[in-house]
Amino acid sequence: LHRAAGRAAAAAGVGLLLTVGGEPARALGRAAVEAGAPADGVLHCETAEEAASRAAAAVRDGDVVLVKGSRGVRTDQVVTRLCADRPAGSERA
Repeated sequence: LHRAAGRAAAAAGVGLLLTVGGEPARALGRAAVEAGAPADGVLHCETAEEAASRAAAAVRDGDVVLVKGSRGVRTDQVVTRLCADRPAGSERA
């Protein structure tokens, strides 16, 4: 399923794919690149904290962000960081 998610991300044309965790996450990223995603747009993070920092640095006003993960990997930390850095109503028109 991780490889299928990577192929789907590539097909959707995501601008940046951050994967978090062990081998399943790495397989997702590899599948995305194999399916045509640019290699420099697929980054692997060992921890959710690292992913949160990278996401916070990369996200710009107007970007659409999907965070998919498990509580075990703690991807909720990515959401918390993004929300803290960009409070509701702070977007520019």
